[in-house]
Amino acid sequence: MERSGAPLLVCFLLMVLIWVHEIPAVNFTHVTARTLSPCYSANLTPTSDRLISAVGCTVVFSPPGLNFSTGIVRWDYKNVSSTVLSILVYFKDQSKVDLHPSYNGNVEFSKTNWTLQIKLQLGDGGLYRFRTSSHETNWFQLEVIEPLSQPELQSNSSLVGSTTEFVCKVPVGKVDSYQWKKDGKHLPEDSRFLLFQNDSMLRILNTTLSDNGVYTCEVSNQVSWNETSLKLDIQNPSNVVVGVVVVIVVFVLVATLLPEANPVSRVVSRPSLRQSNSRQSFRDFFLCGRHTKASMEAAQLTLAIRSTLKTTRIIQQYMQHRNLAKQYRARRRRQRGHVSDQDMDTDFSESMGPDNACIMVLMGQVHAVECRFWAWETSTDWWDHIVLQVWDDSQWLRNFRMRKGTFMELCDLLSPALRRMNTKMRAALTVEKQVAIALWKLATPDSYRSVGNQFGVGKSTVGAAVMQVAHAIKDLLISRVVTLGNVQVIVDGFAAMGFPNCGGAIDGTHIPILAPEHQAAEYINHKGYFSIVLQALVDHKGCFTNINVGWPGKVHDARIFRNSGLFQKLQEGTLFPDHKITVGDVEMPIVILGDPAYPLMPWLMKPYTGSLESSQKLFNYRLSKCRMVVECAFGRLKARWRSLLTCLDLSETNIPTVITACCVLHNICESKGETFMAGWEVEANRLAAGYAQPDTRAVRRAQEGAVRIREALKTSFMTGQATV
Repeated sequence: MERSGAPLLVCFLLMVLIWVHEIPAVNFTHVTARTLSPCYSANLTPTSDRLISAVGCTVVFSPPGLNFSTGIVRWDYKNVSSTVLSILVYFKDQSKVDLHPSYNGNVEFSKTNWTLQIKLQLGDGGLYRFRTSSHETNWFQLEVIEPLSQPELQSNSSLVGSTTEFVCKVPVGKVDSYQWKKDGKHLPEDSRFLLFQNDSMLRILNTTLSDNGVYTCEVSNQVSWNETSLKLDIQNPSNVVVGVVVVIVVFVLVATLLPEANPVSRVVSRPSLRQSNSRQSFRDFFLCGRHTKASMEAAQLTLAIRSTLKTTRIIQQYMQHRNLAKQYRARRRRQRGHVSDQDMDTDFSESMGPDNACIMVLMGQVHAVECRFWAWETSTDWWDHIVLQVWDDSQWLRNFRMRKGTFMELCDLLSPALRRMNTKMRAALTVEKQVAIALWKLATPDSYRSVGNQFGVGKSTVGAAVMQVAHAIKDLLISRVVTLGNVQVIVDGFAAMGFPNCGGAIDGTHIPILAPEHQAAEYINHKGYFSIVLQALVDHKGCFTNINVGWPGKVHDARIFRNSGLFQKLQEGTLFPDHKITVGDVEMPIVILGDPAYPLMPWLMKPYTGSLESSQKLFNYRLSKCRMVVECAFGRLKARWRSLLTCLDLSETNIPTVITACCVLHNICESKGETFMAGWEVEANRLAAGYAQPDTRAVRRAQEGAVRIREALKTSFMTGQATV
């Protein structure tokens, strides 16, 4: 009995060893990280699982100590959308490092101690881990913060008794704290000093001459600090009036004392100020015939000066009454507790004294007449004189997603469809202004009203401009911009990334919309929100080569693909040239790459699913590395044109046109080398958090020829014989 139990014990131990050996990964300790000096955030001490650093700094990740001679080493990254990306894969047996293309030039890897060194960009914030064939660390959090640029401080000119406003704006970086100072000291404790909009706006009510001084705005976040100052010079209204009085008196004296050009003196009768009515007095006195020194009586000169002083008192009384009325309204609002940002708004261009028309009415020169307009008067000075004449390329890029040169080229291309003629009623919007309104609306989640206020037009004009520009882009540019181009260049690009004879990567993304009026249930996707699907094929650089827009969000990606013109062209073999390569003993045409939601076809490769062997994992890695370009293209598309991240407030018929226009604009920006700013991705991730992309069910259909091609590729990747 004792001997018969020994084999059972040995079998049990063998089973335990096999089970332990097949455990794929064992979690062990933590990654450590530190910021290299000099840097904004080098003095921030990391915790066991978190580090805060700044854009432009260099961070070094160190794995825990391990000793093994063979296998694969990986550094993984996970963003806020829980997408896991392998930054690099190190094959110890071959001493080969496979780096993800998006990290080229920003990453250094040590083959001796496996440390990862990254020069940070804004989009590098997220979770990092170290992984081998049998071990993996916990996720380590890295938070990347953009250092603050110097603030821009603006103020409106002010008079005594009025409201003065300072606005502190930081063009680059997110501010955590604002601090205000006057003459280098903290603001006085005075109820007239009010802070709004997270302390970025300072208002001084009922200003006095004692408020003059140098005002400083200090901004800071976790990695940087900056400041700027502006001198405030408050003027007394009486000083302005005195200047007006002096000018009027000098004018009177010059007009009355200059000799007549004709040597023969003559007297032209002048109406007496006492006898004339108020409306004619000044015009008659100043504009009637000339007088010589001899003909001007002392009484008349005295009367003219008295009349001038009387007019001055009228102006002073008007200004005092206006200031008192303003103070009374502000006091009533404070008593009712209704002080808000809208109540306290002050226009920088506001003149604090009476305008010329008011003075003329008081002097009796003109009648005040109530006028009625068929349209509200708006100002276009910001667009005409600031944007077009002052803004540099960086400001154009931040606000219109392209430099001024690219913008003007786009306007030239669209001018045949957008140029309008002026009418007797009003001047037509220029092509440049129509395009600018459309780009601003597409690039921001702003409302139609706020965009209209920005450009000095009505909200209905904004809506019309967006659709007119979108239709013009669709009609004139889509066939020229969204096109396949040089196929051999695309194939070579994907081969350099690790997949041979590949002509593109395909995927779909959901664009959130408002509930449609008809068949709304068809537009609800698996995540529960209304959406329209954009299916796109992209090249190795992330430019769209084929798009299909308009299918409801409920429809599966495979069905959209099978009903698209792209599927028909691929099935007929007319999309790509007939260029085949031999992999092993199998002929392989030019293929596109898709995720498991697409069918496996001889011209469409997709990853393996289920329990995978090492060769299948390597195939999936190569395919996913190349297929990431389409996901990156969708991310850049939505980050540039952020209106696609919020519910498009358009009709069902107009939404596909606007999405198509955004795809064309994306290609133009990519082909022109327009910079993709890191801050856009951060804002896009924030807006997209409420509209997660639905998971698509895997399709298991496969053609026999497609299976042979995939198996041949898998074998060639494993043996290193594939064309790369």
